[in-house]
Amino acid sequence: MMKVTIMKVKGLIDRVSRASITIKAAPDWNYDGYLKQWRPLRNPVTMTLTIDPTLIDKAIASYTNLLELQIKDGKVTQIKKVKPPPPSPPTDIDLIITGKPKSLRRAVLEALEQLANQEGMVSKDTLMAELGKKGILPEEGNRLISVLMREGTIYEPKDGYLKKT
Repeated sequence: MMKVTIMKVKGLIDRVSRASITIKAAPDWNYDGYLKQWRPLRNPVTMTLTIDPTLIDKAIASYTNLLELQIKDGKVTQIKKVKPPPPSPPTDIDLIITGKPKSLRRAVLEALEQLANQEGMVSKDTLMAELGKKGILPEEGNRLISVLMREGTIYEPKDGYLKKT
């Protein structure tokens, strides 16, 4: 009795002909979301295998995708596309640089614009009360005001009052 060998391999198609398929196979792959392409984590191995004729069209249509191939006794018997992982959410650069998300900083600026008197100034106490209504704690409000003052977005024209630059 002859032993049947079945294995699964992940790889990218290099060439397809009427009777065979050449792939670059590797055990681990990483999806580069920026370039929108798959990259092997280790050096890939080139494999030339015979292919079931009914799968040739599917292989050609999947030329740039990472594939999972089922191989039975050296012949490709099944092809599945490997889906790329979902994209990661965009990085909030403000969170990295200032330690505060842009949405909180924007909330302070919006409150400052809404409460500004004719001279464009708002008392710090009035601003803090408004931020409290928006769910921002006093300590957090003071830190956000300090960050905005350090970066020059707001300033203190007179003691106890803030103004947008």
